[in-house]
Amino acid sequence: HGNEFTGVYLAKYWIKNPDLVKRNSFYTKVIFANKKAFKESRRYIDRDLNRSCSLEVLNSDSILHEELLAKELNNIINRADFVVDLHTTTANMGLSLVISNKNELTWI
Repeated sequence: HGNEFTGVYLAKYWIKNPDLVKRNSFYTKVIFANKKAFKESRRYIDRDLNRSCSLEVLNSDSILHEELLAKELNNIINRADFVVDLHTTTANMGLSLVISNKNELTWI
C-alpha cells in the first residue's frame, strides 16, 4: 500500500542491492507494487489492492489502477513457489509475522 513505507523502503533497497536477497538455491524477484499510490502517499488510487485480487476482479475487464495491478501481480505470483508480502500496520501489536498455513513450505 502506498501509505505503508517500510516494505517500500526494503524493496527499493533490495532492488538497488540485489546480492542481499540473491541465493544459489532459489531466484528472488523483488517487486515494488503500487508506485503510484506511494508517490501520492495514499493507501490506494482507485481501490484497495487487497480487495482487488478476487477471481471476479482478476477475470474482469476492469481499468481501475489497483485491479490492473492485481492482474499483473497475479501473473507473477502464479509462477512463484513462495511469496512474501510486506505490510505495516497502525495497530498496537508490535512486530508481527503473519504466515499462511496452507503451504508446507511456509513451515519448513
